[in-house]
Amino acid sequence: MLQEEEDDEDFLQHYRLQRIEEMRRQLCHGKRFAQVYELNSGEDFLEALDREDQSILVMIHIYEPDVPGCEAMRGSLMCLAQEYPLVKFCSVRSSAISTSALFKESALPALLVYKGGDLIGNFVRVTDQLGEDFFAVDLEALLQEYGLLPDKARIVPKTVRNGAIVQNNHDDDSLAIGSWLHTYSLLVHQTIEAERVPGLQVCPFLLMRKLEQFLMTIHCKWDDMMNLHQTGHMGGLPK
Repeated sequence: MLQEEEDDEDFLQHYRLQRIEEMRRQLCHGKRFAQVYELNSGEDFLEALDREDQSILVMIHIYEPDVPGCEAMRGSLMCLAQEYPLVKFCSVRSSAISTSALFKESALPALLVYKGGDLIGNFVRVTDQLGEDFFAVDLEALLQEYGLLPDKARIVPKTVRNGAIVQNNHDDDSLAIGSWLHTYSLLVHQTIEAERVPGLQVCPFLLMRKLEQFLMTIHCKWDDMMNLHQTGHMGGLPK
């Protein structure tokens, strides 16, 4: 009897230590999603919110395939899910959660943002703000404007000098270039998704035009940075 109690206690102690280690890993690395989850009912909708930790940001796209802008939202969320793996992205048809015909006509595509079970962001008829042919970078900018995306960790180059870790002089320029590369990668990713995913109605011509416009913007900004550096007003860029 005593031996059984000791065995049970050892088992419980082992289980507690195992759970503590799992929780520690989750706190260190965070739960990763990196995909868009399709919800098929109102019950799925509620479970998508209730089963997650209070700190998890959950974004739910309400759509119908035949509504303009819904496919653009779908493609954009697929890209953002890769860029923000700690955010849970979901999608659900309005008919699956029994919304009214008026909601379908006047509110789609809709994007609801939850945290801790509370609605903290509510975007209806997103096309009124972004148009029918928008991209991941456009949606990302909209969400960032309202503070609804977590800050992305940026790796800033550092140098060890005399035993101390100090920032490089060109950190600001590195961050700017990093931001440009992030935007470029989103556009490229969405171009690839447009070709890879069957039924994803994103016009390749519009994506390529968006890429060309963005590259021209980078070129102009880079020229401005170089001119400032050469005239001595910016000491950041490495020579």
